[in-house]
Amino acid sequence: MFTGSKRVLLATFAALVPITLIGVFPLFMGRFQVVLLTEIIIWGVFALSFDLIYGYTGMLSFGQSIFFGVGAYVLTYGMTWELGLLLSLVMVLLSGALLGLIIGAVAVKVRGAKFFLVTLVGAILFHLVALDNRWLTGGDDGLLVPLQFGGVVDNFYLIYGVGLFAALVTLVIVRSPVGLVFRMIKGDKKRAELLGYWTDGYRILSFAISGALAGLAGGLYGYTTGFVSADFFHWSYSADAVIWTVLGGSGTVAGPFIGAALLTFIKESLSSTWGVIYPVFVGLLLIGLVIGFPGGIVGLVKRVASWTVSGKEGSTDE
Repeated sequence: MFTGSKRVLLATFAALVPITLIGVFPLFMGRFQVVLLTEIIIWGVFALSFDLIYGYTGMLSFGQSIFFGVGAYVLTYGMTWELGLLLSLVMVLLSGALLGLIIGAVAVKVRGAKFFLVTLVGAILFHLVALDNRWLTGGDDGLLVPLQFGGVVDNFYLIYGVGLFAALVTLVIVRSPVGLVFRMIKGDKKRAELLGYWTDGYRILSFAISGALAGLAGGLYGYTTGFVSADFFHWSYSADAVIWTVLGGSGTVAGPFIGAALLTFIKESLSSTWGVIYPVFVGLLLIGLVIGFPGGIVGLVKRVASWTVSGKEGSTDE
């Protein structure tokens, strides 16, 4: 039988093994594989930003592309003004958090399905504004990002470190009393209000943290590709974050990374040859998981692990 301490050790081991393996993969992989893995980590951080407000606070937002685009352009101008990568990333986090506070303060006043529509319309408006203001964004043609990294492997370890930092900070937040209130609001908002919590304030806070993470992902993506454009604001980026999170498992830190890794790998492997079949395949995969395993891949793994543990405990009792 697994005691509480043994379960914690098992969970820690299960987390450290893939983290370690990912860290050493670039030493044995080719350039394409390293670039793909770097992109997966960035998309994982982006999906994590959505998971924080949906999986933990219960808000279905399609506005993550707003923060993604803003983060990409803030980093671009920071690098253009020769502020350095570190200071530019700090500016990205602060601008994402500030924008999250502003948008969150407006969005949380809306209830039900209207919330989803407001965030979607917001993303569409930001995209149109970015397209029209070519003097600032470059429009469809975009802008080049001054690069400072020495190669794809060096860039990978930069993204890898930032991704670990983002995941760790998110884990600390969701395990803290603040995270407990987030989950309480998702479960029963009225009960949280009766207990004296300012629920709108906590939802705005989750938007601010989410905005910082999404902006960070946008900045890292622009820095990695060396290019940003108005298309970074397109609502389809938000839709991708939703799909990755639902597939991997919402309300978990690992789920968004797993979903982003699986679908990005499938897309790169199949879309070039299967064309239209790829979105159909992804759609069927999502439908199957939502119906059979609402908890996503992480939920499926937890269920299998629970069955395994129950079987061992039963055999021990006998």
